[in-house]
Amino acid sequence: MQYWMILLAACGGDGEPDSAETVDIPVGPWVDAVPTGETISGGFTAELGNAWPGAGWFESLGADGVDLSRASIHTVEGVRWPIVQVQLLGHTEGGWNIVEIDAALNHWLAGEVPLDGTAAVGILTRADGSVAYLLGGNLALVEAGVEDGQRVSGSFTDVTLAEVP
Repeated sequence: MQYWMILLAACGGDGEPDSAETVDIPVGPWVDAVPTGETISGGFTAELGNAWPGAGWFESLGADGVDLSRASIHTVEGVRWPIVQVQLLGHTEGGWNIVEIDAALNHWLAGEVPLDGTAAVGILTRADGSVAYLLGGNLALVEAGVEDGQRVSGSFTDVTLAEVP
C-alpha cells in the first residue's frame, strides 16, 4: 500500500494537490446534459488568430453549415491551460448555426482529442437559439497549431449530441 502512495505522489507532479479552482475546461451546463440520439459531423481548417476566415462544415439534423471557420487561443480565469477555440459557422435563412469547440491547450495535440467535457467540449447553437453539446466522441486533429499564424485542421464524425433537460 505504501508503494502505491509513493508512486501516485511521484506521478502527480510537484506533490502539491491541484487547486479545486483550476481545471482544464471550465465546468459548464453540459455536466447535466443527456444524449439526444442525434449526432453531428464536421471538419475545419483555419489559421490561428487570422482575421480572414478558414473553411469549415458541419451537419446534423436541424443544423448545418458550410460557410467559414475561425480559430483562436485565449485564457479563461480559473482554468489551468489556455483554451483553443474553433468555431464553424453556417448561415441559413433563419440566422447562424454555430459549432464551437473548446479544447484545453494541454490536450490540443495532433491525433484524437476526446470531446468529453474535460479535455474538450463542443457547443452547437442553432439559428433558433437552441443549444446542444458535442459529447461522446473524438475530435481528430491533423494540424494542431498553438501560436497565431499556425494552422489548425481536423474533423469529427458522428459525435453524440446532448441537451440539458
